[in-house]
Amino acid sequence: MHARLLEVVMLAGLAGCSTGNSATLTNESAASVDDGGSSQEPVATFSPAEANNIAIALHQAVIDQSQLAIAQGGSPDVKAFARLMVDDHEKALARGKSLAERLGVVPGTDATSQLLQREAQLVTQHLGAMSGADLDMAYMTAQIASHAKVLGLLDRALIPSVAQARAYETLTASAGGTAPPKDLETELTDMRARVLERDRQALLLQRTVRGAPQ
Repeated sequence: MHARLLEVVMLAGLAGCSTGNSATLTNESAASVDDGGSSQEPVATFSPAEANNIAIALHQAVIDQSQLAIAQGGSPDVKAFARLMVDDHEKALARGKSLAERLGVVPGTDATSQLLQREAQLVTQHLGAMSGADLDMAYMTAQIASHAKVLGLLDRALIPSVAQARAYETLTASAGGTAPPKDLETELTDMRARVLERDRQALLLQRTVRGAPQ
């Protein structure tokens, strides 16, 4: 059902395992969606429950990888960035789990979330085999690649899917329809803004870790 989007997700996951030149590619990808949000038709349509579950899977992946960077990395700046990521995503994860309860779903039970979890486990295993400067560089590259993927998911699928569901259920409310929580749409929009901000920070920090001129 979501084959096109899943293919994009899997390709983005491969980029997250690389320590090559993905930063340039992901920087361009992030810039291409830095337009204040998405009003286009979704390339794949997800229910509000699925959209929230996907966000939960994305948050958990960042937490797991950032905790590795804190424990095994070498750069104090990278560790500080990783702590910031853990703080951001633990708070968002708690909000997501609360929304899941209200939506009456169990996180991680849909196919897309499970795919993202498997992909994240591969990246985490790859990072876990490293330490010090090698992990610093690999972690920063993985986060930048992840940001590009997340922005694509938000702009091309999650935000428009939830907005579409709200519009439809509002139209059919008189027939007993129930619109998804407004704060789910707000959460996804806020997530997009946070990802853009952290991506800019990550790109600058990666240049420092690499030793490139600012």
